[in-house]
Amino acid sequence: MAHTPAGFNLVRAPGSAPGRSLYLSGFWATPLCFCLVALLCGCGGGPRVFNISPEAYRGPDLTIQSKPPQHVAIIQAPTPGWTFSFDASRPQFGYTDVFLTITRPNPAFVYTQNVVSQEAGTEIDITRRIVVYARVLPHDAVPDSQAYSRAAEGGPKPSGTSAPTR
Repeated sequence: MAHTPAGFNLVRAPGSAPGRSLYLSGFWATPLCFCLVALLCGCGGGPRVFNISPEAYRGPDLTIQSKPPQHVAIIQAPTPGWTFSFDASRPQFGYTDVFLTITRPNPAFVYTQNVVSQEAGTEIDITRRIVVYARVLPHDAVPDSQAYSRAAEGGPKPSGTSAPTR
């Protein structure tokens, strides 16, 4: 029985030429390894899960305006240091959930005391109803450390249906 330099036993099919079994093994090993790596890398994720809190939204005033061609989320921040970002949208039956993150200002800096209006486009068509979930984070918080709370809704309300209350 022949051995490879690594010490594996080589078994040839009856009537095959020497080395043919090794060639077939190597030929099939490459696609098999490629498929295994592709499966392991491709199955690492899934849809993002948004934690929704039953608590009421506690943050700057948040309103929705329908400015063609999209809905726009608007906050009235008490100082210029607040930041505001669109995280994601999630289509539902008859409406779309929109997730926003509002970040408090850094307390190490001094800000003037004047109300600042900030806008974020949602990329959701104005013909579709939206339900907005927002979270307010400290300036140095990890983004996924707090759940979202229902903050506002906007858009046309179809007759007989409504977005669920959570």
